[in-house]
Formats: sequence, C-alpha cells, structure tokens
Amino acid sequence: MAQYNILILQTAEIELQEAYEWYEKRKTGLGNRFIAEISGCLNSVADNPYKFAQRYGRVFRFAPLPVFPFVVAYRTMEEKRIIHVVSIFHTSRNPKKFYT
Repeated sequence: MAQYNILILQTAEIELQEAYEWYEKRKTGLGNRFIAEISGCLNSVADNPYKFAQRYGRVFRFAPLPVFPFVVAYRTMEEKRIIHVVSIFHTSRNPKKFYT
C-alpha cells in the first residue's frame, strides 16, 4: 500500500509551533524531542491512517503521542490519498471541538 501525503493545516501548524516553543523554554532540546515524536506519529499515520480510532461523528481520527501528552487529530481524504492534520492538541483540551 502506498503512503498517504500529509497536509498540516495552518491551525495545527500554529499549535505545533507553540508547543515546540513551550517545551524548548522548559529545557533546551526538549522541543526537538517533541518534534521528533510528532514526525514519528505522522509517519505512522501516513503508513496506515486507519490504525487510529475514529471519534466524534466518525469524521476525525486521533493519534496519541507515546511520550508527550498530545494527540494528532486528522481526517483522511481516501480518493486523493491525503491526510489533513487539523490539530495537534494537548490532551487536557476538549477534543469535542473538532466534531462541531
């Protein structure tokens, strides 16, 4: 099976940058570890987007990071083989906002 292309929407890019900066301020290099974990997660999603659970109206899937308390929320455009990453959010936030 061919890999899917990943498209990170602007809101998710902003969330990613903010999280990176927050971690990097806490400890030099920690932001880079966070980015590496996001990259690994996105590679896993691109390899098999149906690996992670659908939630909230079966529109979005949520891929949790193994170490950092973040989730990658995405939807799959099967016909174009594209993954739209709509958010990279901290697990303390309410994920139901993606359903509305």
